[in-house]
Amino acid sequence: MYWEIGRIIIEDEQNGEQRADYGKSILKNLANQLSLEFGKGFNERNLNNMRAFFNSFPIWNAVRTELSWTHYRIISRIDNPNQRIQYIEYSIEGNWNTRTLQRNIDSQYLGWDNSLRPKNGAPVSMPLKWEEVKSGLKPTDFNIYNSLDRLKDKGDLFKSVLVKGIDMLAAIKKLESQ
Repeated sequence: MYWEIGRIIIEDEQNGEQRADYGKSILKNLANQLSLEFGKGFNERNLNNMRAFFNSFPIWNAVRTELSWTHYRIISRIDNPNQRIQYIEYSIEGNWNTRTLQRNIDSQYLGWDNSLRPKNGAPVSMPLKWEEVKSGLKPTDFNIYNSLDRLKDKGDLFKSVLVKGIDMLAAIKKLESQ
């Protein structure tokens, strides 16, 4: 239903334009009409979400039914279509609720540019799942709440480097030249 409403807004009301110049007034008028007829839930903000949903997933068959409308509202805000697909897959595989999904998006769970798992022939690496790092590790194992305890337990991992007076810039240059 939400996808279909988004489609109607884009294709019929905006004549296929992603953003019509008069789109604001269209949404406002449509929100007023639908709210009178169907009640709450059809305000301008929700209609905008429905439009974004259709823009993000213009092919209905690409919409996975395992996720809720709230999942799709959150995922539709992601600009990168590849990231949207990955977050859909991870949400389904990991049975993520919407809070987990939002937290993982906010924390850049899919660390695209800095990922450790390269894709063959790709200039940018693919995301790395926590399960692939080491079994038993979870994203919550490393956070602001437990970092001081980990530091006390493990000690300062860079202390030996600093004590020996190693020039980190020279070490990095040496590593890069190899």
